[in-house]
Amino acid sequence: ITVAASRYVGNTSWVPLIGASPSSEYLPPDASYGVAFWLPYELNTNLPPGKYTALALVSKGYKASSDFVNLRINLDLSIPEITETIDLSVGSFTSAPVKVESSSVYFLAKHPAIGPTKQVWWGGTRETLSVPMVSANCNNAEVIASIKAQNRCGNSLFQMNAGRGANDCLEHNLVLTLDGDDKNPWKNDYPGCKFETRAVAPVTIMAYPWHGPTSGNLLRTMHLAMIVELGP
Repeated sequence: ITVAASRYVGNTSWVPLIGASPSSEYLPPDASYGVAFWLPYELNTNLPPGKYTALALVSKGYKASSDFVNLRINLDLSIPEITETIDLSVGSFTSAPVKVESSSVYFLAKHPAIGPTKQVWWGGTRETLSVPMVSANCNNAEVIASIKAQNRCGNSLFQMNAGRGANDCLEHNLVLTLDGDDKNPWKNDYPGCKFETRAVAPVTIMAYPWHGPTSGNLLRTMHLAMIVELGP
């Protein structure tokens, strides 16, 4: 695992963990000092699915004095196995049916930055996923794709995280559709570019039952790799 690390002073000055210190103008009296660690996508692109732990050991001293603080940092990284690759540029994606007796089903995103993480009763016609994507064939351009996210129950389509009547239908499907240019204006800026979710960060969606003794128990987890390929 490749870990990035920096030192910082307050919120104004960041420098590499090892190397030159911030200039004196960024060293006010009684300032707060710290270190930051993160796992850059671009430096860890070839990691296979699995769970990883990186250990960072830091000793921080002042001028010529002995160390006065020692940090031991564990960084945990989980890369899920992709369950399906979907191309939203050719149309909507409909998941395999999720079935449970005498209960409706709702879908939640794992990460709140991507989509809804809490269920609602009844709800509206749609939810939205905000999915980071990158284009390897267009200088690693990065965009946020707006994706309509719905729950299909029989002939009804409603927002992905909504519960409905326990016996309204026999099965539920997650339905994802790339929004139009009004919600994805970047589509006009990158002709011929192919955008994908990062290999180490698929979109994770989970299905749960609303009713009955198993209410709230996980039914299925989907780790979706997404593609949007733009025409010339």
